Amino acid sequence: MDRLKSEFFANVSHELRTPLTLILSPIESLLRRGEQLPGKIHEAMLLAHKNALRLLKLINELLDVMRLEEQGFTLSKENMNLSVFVPGIVDSVRHLGEVKNLRLETEESEEAIIVAGDPNRLEKVILNLLSNAIKFTPKGGKIIIRSQTSGGRAIVEVEDNGIGIASEELPHIFDRFYQVDGSSTRNFQGVGIGLALARELVEKHEGSLTATSIVGEGTTLRFDLPLLDTAEEIAVSQNGESFSDEPFADVFHSANRVMIPHRSEEEEDLPSLGTGDFTILVVDDEPDMRRFLVTTLAEDYHVLQAADGEQGIKLVQTQSPDLVLLDWMLPGRDGLEICQLLRRDDLTKDVKIILLTARVDEASKIKALEEGADDFLTKPFSMIEVKTRIANQLRIAYLQKDLRARNVVLEETLSQLKETESQLVQSEKMNAIGSLSAGLLHEINNPLNYTLTALQVGREFIEEDNSELIETMDDIDEGMTRIKDIVSDLRDFAYPNSELKRECFDLNNALDTATRLLSHELNGLLIAKDVSADCTVYASKTQFIQVLVNLVINSLKAVNDISKDRDPIIKISGKIVNDHSVISIWDNGSGISPDNLGNIFDPFFTTRDVGEGMGLGLSICHTIVKNNGGVIRVESKKGEWTEIVTEFPATEEEYQ
Repeated sequence: MDRLKSEFFANVSHELRTPLTLILSPIESLLRRGEQLPGKIHEAMLLAHKNALRLLKLINELLDVMRLEEQGFTLSKENMNLSVFVPGIVDSVRHLGEVKNLRLETEESEEAIIVAGDPNRLEKVILNLLSNAIKFTPKGGKIIIRSQTSGGRAIVEVEDNGIGIASEELPHIFDRFYQVDGSSTRNFQGVGIGLALARELVEKHEGSLTATSIVGEGTTLRFDLPLLDTAEEIAVSQNGESFSDEPFADVFHSANRVMIPHRSEEEEDLPSLGTGDFTILVVDDEPDMRRFLVTTLAEDYHVLQAADGEQGIKLVQTQSPDLVLLDWMLPGRDGLEICQLLRRDDLTKDVKIILLTARVDEASKIKALEEGADDFLTKPFSMIEVKTRIANQLRIAYLQKDLRARNVVLEETLSQLKETESQLVQSEKMNAIGSLSAGLLHEINNPLNYTLTALQVGREFIEEDNSELIETMDDIDEGMTRIKDIVSDLRDFAYPNSELKRECFDLNNALDTATRLLSHELNGLLIAKDVSADCTVYASKTQFIQVLVNLVINSLKAVNDISKDRDPIIKISGKIVNDHSVISIWDNGSGISPDNLGNIFDPFFTTRDVGEGMGLGLSICHTIVKNNGGVIRVESKKGEWTEIVTEFPATEEEYQ
């Protein structure tokens, strides 16, 4: 039964914190505007505030009992002077005795009474003893409070001349939840934890609490504590509290219960209130609590509201609030479960969550944070604290959002920097090629000119009927001219803005020229051609032939690599598609690795051994095609085939 009662009062204590919040928070809001309130109303608010705090102290006593059971209770001891501490508490509750016309007298020791104690816990002990004395002493009676020392112990006594306790009841008054049930005491209210808590707290201080009583004459409650061997006086205010202004628990006061009728409302269609830069969702099943929070917060924010977890989740998903003020205890899904759901969803994982709870133990706070809450508020709470914590979380949310946006910009900037770096590398390579081409032009042009001049002179000595020699001389002349054009084209590649001589020419004719130039490299290999008779290209013919030569040379190298395994095949096709000439060069050679496919047009990129190529061929092709208004693309399967497709304008009109 003791365990069941403990669990019951623990649950009741948690539930009491919600209505207590609705009492304290509005009163504190009004008291902050004290200068605007009429005098009598201000005094009434102060009285209500004091009594609400007394109720809070009673609730905390219930929770203290639970903690004592759970062994989660620790003392914060310090040196205390009871000869000052005890009279201070008596003075703070003297007005309660005056209401019943009681005289509260103190008998104080002239010497300091120094003990090692927890001021907050010993305060509860003395308050409980005084409360019982005032409660059971009739009007006009007297209560004496003594502080003294004896045998190395500090002793505090509270003696009254009240109704007393029967001898058969006396052994049980320190039992938890025990209440004297005589006819003369039936009308006194209480839950029976005050003296039980007082004894357990005294025993935690290595002391003892006892009672003596005679029915009709009075009762004396006495506790003792170990006395410290020091004469140093410790100021009562050392712990930062002023006892004269502290509203202590008036546990004997019998307050009238006021039942507030339930207000029916359409919970499924709760209105939003207020305007502001931020949107807040309040989720609470208590209508009064929810209305109070929504109305207060609407002064600064746009506020949504929900009466249960399901409705709250729906609003988060559809309205995307910046912050959720979430009650822990909700019907259906509780606050912790909602935290988990919101954190698992990518669309809601960044919303800020403040959990409202009546639980004050550390384990509950840690649990809330572990399940995804960004902060928590313990009932009862001050609206100043609520607004401050909300403002802090919204500021954090803004900074996080700004940080994410800056990260996106940073990533874009890094990407642009990488692209710029690539362009700079490309530019440096082009400069190197430009310098190389300039040197080649200077070194090669002279012997080329000598050779071409010699060919021209040689033709004059060839007889007209020697057609074979004339054809050979023409081939030599065409080849030497081709060398000169290639060097010139290399310069154009390095300086792509140079003027290009474009013309419309027949694709078949250009293919014949390229094939003739490659007759030695082909070494008898026949190229399969499938080119439309009307296929024309608008570009620099010399550069176009250079592209064909480079692409065919690459295909020849690829098919030579597999010539031992299968017959080499090279196919060239051409046709008009949407006013563009589409030329394909396909081979069944060694193919290109997927890892290398994206790099084949980079200058100096090659998979060949040193001495087998500079890696400029395809890069030159890419630049020539682009400068002539075309595109080039490649597809390949490693070890099986490769196809390179180029597209050029078919006419001058299409190019423009």
